[in-house]
Amino acid sequence: MVEVYAEKCPNYSTVTHWVRKFKSGFLSEMDEPREGRPTSVVTEKNVSTVEGLVKQDRRITVKQLASETRISSLKNASMQWKIPSSSPPKKAKVTQSSGKVMLSCFWDCEGIIMTDYMVMGKTITGEYYSGLLKRLRSELVRRRRGKLRNGVLLLHDNAPAHRARQAVETADQCGYEILPHPPYSPDLAPSDFCLFPNLKKSIKGRRFEDIEDAISALEEWFQAQNDTFYSQGLLKVKDRWQKCVTMQGDYLEK
Repeated sequence: MVEVYAEKCPNYSTVTHWVRKFKSGFLSEMDEPREGRPTSVVTEKNVSTVEGLVKQDRRITVKQLASETRISSLKNASMQWKIPSSSPPKKAKVTQSSGKVMLSCFWDCEGIIMTDYMVMGKTITGEYYSGLLKRLRSELVRRRRGKLRNGVLLLHDNAPAHRARQAVETADQCGYEILPHPPYSPDLAPSDFCLFPNLKKSIKGRRFEDIEDAISALEEWFQAQNDTFYSQGLLKVKDRWQKCVTMQGDYLEK
C-alpha cells in the first residue's frame, strides 16, 4: 500500500485523486501527455509566425494577428513588439514642461494679420473665438485696407469653438464668408500643411527660458518669411482640394 502524506494541503479532492491513481498502479508524479489546448502559446513556431507577419506588414493589427495565427490570447497581448531573446526598448524619461501656450494665427497671401497667445490653463470657447474674430476685423481695417470691402474668405477647421453659434453669428456680422471644410481633414487646412510644419522645423530642439521667450521666437520667424511663402501656401489649397475630390476624400500625405 502506498501512503500519501499531504502536509498543509487543504484540497482534499486532489489528494483523493492521486491516491486512486497510485492504487491503480500509476506511480509517476507527472501528468500524462494529452491532446488539447497547450498551456502556453509562446512556442518557437508561434513566435516565428508572428514575427514573419509583422515584418511583412508593420501596420498589422493585433486582431488580424489573432485571426491569422488562430491564437485568441493575442487579442489581449501587449502593443509592444519584441523578440523574446531581445531586451525591451529603452524609453525616454519625460520631463515636465515649464509651460505651454496656445497660438491662434490669422494670415493671408501677404503675411500674418494677427496672432493671439492664450494664457495657460484656459481653453478656446465659442465666446473666446468670437472675440478673436472681432479683433481680426479691426486688424484688417488697419493692415489690409479695402479687404473688407472686397470680401473676406475665412477658412478654418471644424473645431467646436469655430462651429459655435456665437462664433458663426460674429463671422456673419463681420462680413466674413466661411469656406466649407470637411471634418477631420487637417491635410486641407493651409496652417496645418504649410505654416505650422515649417514653423516647427525652425524651433525643433530649441529650449526657451519662459513663455515670453518662446513667443518672441515665433514672432521673429513669422516676420522673417517673405510674401512668396504665404502666397504659395494658400495657392496649394486649390490643388489639395482637387486631389481630395479625385481620391474620393482619402487623406492626403503630401
